[in-house]
Amino acid sequence: MPGYCAPPSKNPEDISSVQWQLMDGSQLLGVGEHQLTVWDLDTGRGAAAVSSEIPCPGRAQSALTGARWNPHQCCSQVAAACDTHVRGFDLRCGQQAWTVENADAQLVRDLDFNPNKQYYLATCGDDCMVKFWDIRKPTAPLKVLVDHSHWVWRVRFNHFHDQLVLTSSSDWRVLLTSAASLSSEPYGHLLDDDDDGPAQSGAQLADGQLACCEEHEDSVYAAEWSSADPWTYASLSFDGRLVTKRGSERQPAERADLLLAEAAALVRSLPGWRVLDTLRQPVLNARSKTVLGSGQLRALQERLRRLPAATGVLVNVQQLSGLQQAELETALRLPVIDRYGLVLRIFRQHASSRAARLQVALAQLPYQRSRLRASGQHNAARRHQLDLLEQRLQRELRRLEGRRELLRAGRSRSQVPTVGVVGYTNAGKTSLIGALTDGDTSRGRDRLFATLDVTAHRAASSRLRHVLVDTVGFMAQLPASLLEAFRATLRELAAADLLVHVVDLSQPDRVAQAEHVVDTLRHLGLPPALLETAVTVGNKADLTPDRPEGMLCVSATGGEGLPELSARLEEAAGGRHRPAHDGAQEVDETDPQLSRITVLTSPGQLAQLRRQFPGVSVTDA
Repeated sequence: MPGYCAPPSKNPEDISSVQWQLMDGSQLLGVGEHQLTVWDLDTGRGAAAVSSEIPCPGRAQSALTGARWNPHQCCSQVAAACDTHVRGFDLRCGQQAWTVENADAQLVRDLDFNPNKQYYLATCGDDCMVKFWDIRKPTAPLKVLVDHSHWVWRVRFNHFHDQLVLTSSSDWRVLLTSAASLSSEPYGHLLDDDDDGPAQSGAQLADGQLACCEEHEDSVYAAEWSSADPWTYASLSFDGRLVTKRGSERQPAERADLLLAEAAALVRSLPGWRVLDTLRQPVLNARSKTVLGSGQLRALQERLRRLPAATGVLVNVQQLSGLQQAELETALRLPVIDRYGLVLRIFRQHASSRAARLQVALAQLPYQRSRLRASGQHNAARRHQLDLLEQRLQRELRRLEGRRELLRAGRSRSQVPTVGVVGYTNAGKTSLIGALTDGDTSRGRDRLFATLDVTAHRAASSRLRHVLVDTVGFMAQLPASLLEAFRATLRELAAADLLVHVVDLSQPDRVAQAEHVVDTLRHLGLPPALLETAVTVGNKADLTPDRPEGMLCVSATGGEGLPELSARLEEAAGGRHRPAHDGAQEVDETDPQLSRITVLTSPGQLAQLRRQFPGVSVTDA
């Protein structure tokens, strides 16, 4: 194992803690009293060099009480607890990127990022509270926990089940809390039926306290989740007592089988790819070298020996590290791909427009960065090259976004309502739009992620002239960085007058899929009013007899429910855009040459009418 000698920084001070960079371990973050220091590690030369020094002045003798790498920004961003505030710093320029002012009334003791939801952050401190923030809107916390009675020293999201939050305090207690309302998976993840873990539960988790450890007799200043078992945690108090505990709750096997079937469908969506066999195993060691335990790995090796035609292995986890992928490929002697890598391949296959190709290239960058160390290419020059590529792609996307903005402005000036169509991938959004516009349902295909760009279509059958906007579909268990690459495309939704949420009625997992779509839209920062007025449509009604209460059920291919849907869209999106109805024109009885027309119109259209026809008498009803 190579050793490193880190040179002193330009402004040396005592270092209270250090952290490895999360993606590939090629950097080290040091937390001093008033300064953050980042070292780049070069395994080729066995040396370390200071790459960043960020001053963090504060009122306290030691202003910095903690810092964390932002797992969603690869190796480019860290967050620090500075007195009562939290500061986010961009290491590429050394500047502050964001801030949460007054995150604690007295002193922020600790902070942690949700590992699966990009902008979500938890803080704790001397005001006895644990607070959850969206760093895009940091004026008020999303949620506040007041379960401790004294200083809260530590807050940690479970790195695999992000609804589980661990906190420790000077009240001598360690609490395990569910924050399911802010999590990416309200059910958690799977453990096998014959596993010796906690009892199986098919119910969705609710917010609230799950467990309390009161075995300490002093302030509990440290608490961490195990890297070998995502259900186990340990805590340490000032009296030297170390306590380990086992958590609770897991996902029902039925949900895991559905996710496994979804992964198989992803594989089959690529030309020439097929699934030879599947194996469902609990992931008990998300951060180990091979993800799987030794017994699980042997079982997989034995299964592969009976499949000589196999040419690769999909490990259906959100994302493997570069080192994990390399270790698995060595052990299995086959190429290994994770869910992120598989979806990127599908995106490359389906990207047809320039915007889609740019967004796919942008989505690949975090994945490429995470593979630098495993390939031995982890030097600063290569990272700089990827940074430059990211800047170029962002410039190109901004240029395309400018053109889209002109189109949106044109629709706004012409008073044409826009209906954004969203849904889980392969829910039939594109086919439904085809049925509502030109009657061509063949433009939609029975494949995952068939649409990667924004496309606009004018409704044909409705009396109301409006535009239907198709967008990329969503899918669970994908890194936030993948969705972030498509933010420019999804921004079109925020400008819509109405959202239509398409749900695949034939999917047994449709409830969880619909919840994931809604959660993703909230995560994108869409206006709450737009989400509250969304029309939920159950598609593929010809494939199932199920008719959920309160949902408009249609069949894009069979035609069932389409007239009702058109009328609903006209009613919901129309407003002042609705055309005059029969009988709106009346002839004056005293003067047959004079007609009175009653219409609903917008102030802009009314002003335009008066300019074009100054002799027409216009009165408000």
